[in-house]
Amino acid sequence: MDTSPAFSNRQITDDELPSLQSLSWDKLSPTYFTVNIWLRLLTNTLIFAGSVALRWLPVSENWMLLITCLNVLCALAIPIGVIWGYFADKRIGFSLREQDISVRSGLVFRSIITQPMLRVQHVELTRGPIERKAGLATLEVFSAGGDSGTFSIPGLPEEKAKEIRQFILGHGDLTRHD
Repeated sequence: MDTSPAFSNRQITDDELPSLQSLSWDKLSPTYFTVNIWLRLLTNTLIFAGSVALRWLPVSENWMLLITCLNVLCALAIPIGVIWGYFADKRIGFSLREQDISVRSGLVFRSIITQPMLRVQHVELTRGPIERKAGLATLEVFSAGGDSGTFSIPGLPEEKAKEIRQFILGHGDLTRHD
């Protein structure tokens, strides 16, 4: 006796569509925000120091004016870049459900990427030297048929990243061998 479900291709109405707005978004580790603020400050300060060092070059008056403008722009970019990055990082979130995983990002140009578990080809856990020192990891999810990662979730505590990776890899549809 055949116990497989009958094929169905019923039309879905607008009222029946799932809403991504109703998802509960998990946030990244607070350590991630702190590390990123310090990295942005350090990077921007080094760029600013480099632009200030240009003032000691023996150049014409026109070039000196250009260098002064560059110094002012760099000085303004430091707080703007740090504040922008902080709020952009706060916007990153992820939602793990039984059949899919979603990631949202973007401050001005917002995006939500949803990857069905059936389409996940493999999952990588990456940790650079700063992430290792901070106890963080980035989870990269690759879809079947794609050369690059479908998306990545940065700033996860290492243990949580391992748990999510194991959940995705242990998903019933990924481990079934027919």
